[in-house]
Amino acid sequence: MPPETNGFSIIRHSDLAVSRWANGAGATRQVATGPEDSGIDSFEWRVSIADVVGECSFSSFPGIDRTILLIEGQAMVLTIDGARRALDPLAPVRFVGEAEVTCSVPDGPTRDLNIMCRRGEWSSSVEVLDARKPVSVVPAPEGITFVACFAGPWSLIEPAAHRLGPGDFLRIACPALAQAAEPLILIRVARAADGLVFGVDDVGAAG
Repeated sequence: MPPETNGFSIIRHSDLAVSRWANGAGATRQVATGPEDSGIDSFEWRVSIADVVGECSFSSFPGIDRTILLIEGQAMVLTIDGARRALDPLAPVRFVGEAEVTCSVPDGPTRDLNIMCRRGEWSSSVEVLDARKPVSVVPAPEGITFVACFAGPWSLIEPAAHRLGPGDFLRIACPALAQAAEPLILIRVARAADGLVFGVDDVGAAG
């Protein structure tokens, strides 16, 4: 994770390492984890991007709450514990990590944003922002906040001027002003005790 400067840091898409899936159906780019440098079996929260090129099964993550957001491509269909769910672009779908999940991409390769949080310890929220006019972004008070745009270039206006490309992430620790011709994605992760927005409430939720 690059160091924060003046309350923000930039994570360039071109700097994200690519991990190919063993089944050949896709690849993952890890954006950030907590604790930093934690492994796939030890993270408390994780933000990543996945490219899916064919039918596949998702790995099981017991005790993890998951959010997935289709950011490129027109069609992704998940079957979650036997229930079919078609993903609409930029519409978050949430499910528990221990669910049995298969995925198909009937119209060709897709890209999705993934957020994972350890249940009962961390929670997350995802918002889609219209930033055609400059929009103010406020970080989670006691958490971690990211902003990204996946469909085109975008700009950080305050607290400092920067040009960002599609797939670049901004991690902010102070209020920021940003603008983009295409929607911005705002991701917040915080301790569950801080009462941040939601856990899992869409598919496969316990209770």
